[in-house]
Amino acid sequence: MLTRRQAALNVFAYEQSDVHLRYDAGRTLGQSATRDLMEALRRNVRPPVKLVVDLGCGTGRFSAALSETFDAPVLGIEPAANMIAMAKANSDSTKVRLIRGEADRIPLADGRADLVFMSQVFHHLSDRAAALAEFRRVLRPQGCLGIRQTTRENLDSYCYQRFFPDARRLDERRLPSRSALLRLARAAGYRLVALDALCSEIAATSADYVAKIALRTYSDLTGISDAAFHRGLSDLEAYSRVSPDYPKFAENDFFVFAT
Repeated sequence: MLTRRQAALNVFAYEQSDVHLRYDAGRTLGQSATRDLMEALRRNVRPPVKLVVDLGCGTGRFSAALSETFDAPVLGIEPAANMIAMAKANSDSTKVRLIRGEADRIPLADGRADLVFMSQVFHHLSDRAAALAEFRRVLRPQGCLGIRQTTRENLDSYCYQRFFPDARRLDERRLPSRSALLRLARAAGYRLVALDALCSEIAATSADYVAKIALRTYSDLTGISDAAFHRGLSDLEAYSRVSPDYPKFAENDFFVFAT
């Protein structure tokens, strides 16, 4: 069950859905996008890196890449049992360990991690200040926190947002602004190392893009009514039929902080 605070933030309950069955198909990034993300981490994270925490790892889509990038073991932590089960089924790396856990109760001793990484997790945190404090606890001195996150400033880069106004309004309420995320991190004692806007290809064609959106794996699309979702999907399909066919991209902010 969601807490009252989580419900107010419209935190999506992954464990109470079947989204894990279609999540990878709906949220797949191309190799170049993953490579760009890992390179942004590599150039901004101070070695040595002996342990990476992939927090909110979901189905584990970045866990192996993190391990390969830093040649280090990765602890993937995910609260939803169905998502972590899918991550375990997907994983064939001996350097990746996957467990259930919460952002404000990481099962590590103080100062054990060199890097905590989160992708599209920050807006799901019910107590962001407490989570940031917990990340600091498990990070070594001069350890790094990497946050890949859609902020309010990125929303216009998502084509589908034009056709789902209810999802747009939801995101404007729950997503952090760039300045708000920076303010929270600095208040928790972090120092900004780098802030990049990473543009990723979501789909190679309009038809592929519509097919991905139809899977309804974005949590804002699960947070609107079925009627609003199907109305928006119909409008997106109609737009795609008459518009030039081109790859669809979206922008995310990528923050790297040091303790």
